[in-house]
Amino acid sequence: HLNLPNHFRPLSGAFLTGTFVLALATLSPDMAIVGFASLGTGYGFTQLALYNMLPVGVLLVLPFAKILTTSLTIGSGGSGGVFAPGLVIGGSAGGGLGALLHIALPGIVPLESVPVFIIVGMIAFFGAISHAPIAMMIMVTEMTGDFSLLVPAMGAVAVAVLLVGDNTLFREQVPDRSGSPAHRDEYMIEILRDIHVDDAMVPRDRIVTVSPGDAIRHVFHLIDTTLHTAFPVIDKEERLVGIVALDDIRDNRADGELLVKDAMSSRVFTVHHACTLHEALNLMVEHDIHHLPVVPVDDPGLLSGFLTRTDIMKAYVRRTSQSAGRRYNAGSVTLIEPGRAAGKDPDRKGTTDD
Repeated sequence: HLNLPNHFRPLSGAFLTGTFVLALATLSPDMAIVGFASLGTGYGFTQLALYNMLPVGVLLVLPFAKILTTSLTIGSGGSGGVFAPGLVIGGSAGGGLGALLHIALPGIVPLESVPVFIIVGMIAFFGAISHAPIAMMIMVTEMTGDFSLLVPAMGAVAVAVLLVGDNTLFREQVPDRSGSPAHRDEYMIEILRDIHVDDAMVPRDRIVTVSPGDAIRHVFHLIDTTLHTAFPVIDKEERLVGIVALDDIRDNRADGELLVKDAMSSRVFTVHHACTLHEALNLMVEHDIHHLPVVPVDDPGLLSGFLTRTDIMKAYVRRTSQSAGRRYNAGSVTLIEPGRAAGKDPDRKGTTDD
């Protein structure tokens, strides 16, 4: 890694690339062709190879020269892609193999079949390193106008994919469209439809509940200590009779005599275990609520779980993280504390949407 200013790095890459090409040009006419073919896209020289107009020495050396010049260009921050170089590298390597086989076995591999090796080499090489073998088979055969090579190309690209394994040119490549930030919203609804409430809810033994006879000050104490903003109301028979939320009691903190039964909402929307998160979220949005008690289908008065919008978001992130093949850790998250920024007590507790 050269310790150069950013605007000098591409210049250094261009200088080294030009020096390399000039050095090749001084060796022999064939090496001069290699040097010029390693510049730019190289499509013109690939076309010459398809017409059997390049010497075998050029075909054998060109892949290595193209790898070097592409690395110098992109590695130094210069403008360039990997698609055209990939086709040139794969095509010339395939053409070199075909030319050698023609020299060794002219009766089995005639000169007219060498272009076939070039096309198959393009497909196998770039299809494997880009992890897009099917797309490459279709693309290259359309570019060359010869669809009769699909069968041999399938065999070659299958072997190449096995050899390449998990290695790829695109380090941030995701397994599918659902893991791509550009397409993630297209899959959000489908992901939520694939997750059931039972997989995201808080189970009964972890739910903080209150009784109808509890004082409102007890609810405020729970809000301060648990950071939750809503609690199911359970009677003596362990039946769900309501829900009390911060919005219901926000203006009654000073009323020490007010009881939960006087402030709770008796009209409670619930969901079943088999409901999807998409259905649960629609219910929350439709009625402008943030919490849903979970009850069995055959006993709607028995509390068995609790679901919040935060639980839905956590389940969604877990599923998309698994689909993308990565995990989130605490080191990648920054907590912004408004109290600290404003010079307030950083230990003062607040509330959450739970």
